[in-house]
Amino acid sequence: MNDYERVASLPGWQEAIALYDKSFQRAILFCLAHENEYHADGTVKTEHDPNDPGGETRYGIDKAAHPHLDIDSLTLAQAVDSYFHDEWFHACGEQLPEALAIAHFDGVVNMGAHSSAIQLQRAVGAAADGSIGPATIAAAHAADAGAVNRMLDERALYYRRLRQFPRYGKGWIARVDDLRKYLA
Repeated sequence: MNDYERVASLPGWQEAIALYDKSFQRAILFCLAHENEYHADGTVKTEHDPNDPGGETRYGIDKAAHPHLDIDSLTLAQAVDSYFHDEWFHACGEQLPEALAIAHFDGVVNMGAHSSAIQLQRAVGAAADGSIGPATIAAAHAADAGAVNRMLDERALYYRRLRQFPRYGKGWIARVDDLRKYLA
């Protein structure tokens, strides 16, 4: 079973995504395939990586960015809802072409809204101010098919510049490579 099948087989998966459009469903499937760690019985772990500044993490939702949530008790449905109302909303996912929306959403999840927005803007030829507005959305809709790859190239360069790259870089680059395949 691959990571996508594993996520889709989690109890409550269909119910957790049923309220959302297909673009978000594809985005959250990719995200959770890369964010979850599992116990031997297949249930999702709460992670406690002392080197992760996000702190306690479950379903990729970390305590630092979501201090109002009880991470250890977080359900799949709550995680999906949080991703939709926080990261997908900030990514303007419903307003972007699907491939760019998914790539940008994953960037918002993994590195933050500002950095991911700049990468999106550079890829589509918009002013790189880190704020997604009408001009960026229009440029995304007018962008050529290479925009997603340019955005992911920017992301890989961003990761390589981070001081945490020696510890997490292999996984970050693998995620970028997998996202290219997922969106192809």
